[in-house]
Amino acid sequence: MHLRPFHQSDIPRISDIIAICDADDPVVQYCHPHMLKYWDAYRRSGTRAILRKMATGGVCWVAETDEGDPWPAAMRDSQGPRPGGFVVGFALWKRVGNSQVAKNWQRPCRDWDRRIDSFLHSLQGSYIDLFHLDPSADPVRHQSVLKTLGRPVDAEIFAEAWEMSALCVAPEYQRRRVGTTLLKWGLDQAAAENVPVFVQASPVGVKLYTSCGFQAFEKILCDDLDLEEPMYYLVWERPDWNGRVFELAKKKAEGTAAGRAA
Repeated sequence: MHLRPFHQSDIPRISDIIAICDADDPVVQYCHPHMLKYWDAYRRSGTRAILRKMATGGVCWVAETDEGDPWPAAMRDSQGPRPGGFVVGFALWKRVGNSQVAKNWQRPCRDWDRRIDSFLHSLQGSYIDLFHLDPSADPVRHQSVLKTLGRPVDAEIFAEAWEMSALCVAPEYQRRRVGTTLLKWGLDQAAAENVPVFVQASPVGVKLYTSCGFQAFEKILCDDLDLEEPMYYLVWERPDWNGRVFELAKKKAEGTAAGRAA
């Protein structure tokens, strides 16, 4: 298996991976209570969300099989050697900041087909959201989620950083270190640029991130969304920083929570 940059031809496969993975996510289930009845509309909503992020400077890498890679356990009955070129996961990153390094990453993609397609998907998504045309979604719940989970991280602490925007691995390829490999690209890049990485994750995602050196600095309660489990903000930083960013972020989050409770 190897990583490579996203190609426009990857959209159908990535759409399938997003739809299957997100179907088990409690937040997505809350926003899309009719996903099973309107699966195609739900699948398209995930595609639009990813392409919107790409249109605004997202950096996407995909994990792709090499010829001869072993079949996953769920497909062991397949005949012959595993063909290469099969996308099994992807990671979407966003570079935050105003430094020249950040601006270089934020420059629009030079692939005009991708830029135009991402723009059109973004425009279509805005139209669908404005007029509530996605039958799989509940617009009131969607706005509640944005209000609860849409708060940005501290702009001063994370003035220069990488954000892990999305990470999905096809179910049959999970627990095979695909997610870890996709994460490693961003962590290596952040270390080279001397900046931290932050991510918002569910309890399931927290297990992967903490195994790769992330630390949870804020718990986001989702009581207003009728969700039993909270979401978390986590940060990764270079080991030689000795947890400095984590301590600052945790202290700021605790202060903000105390202010809201007062």
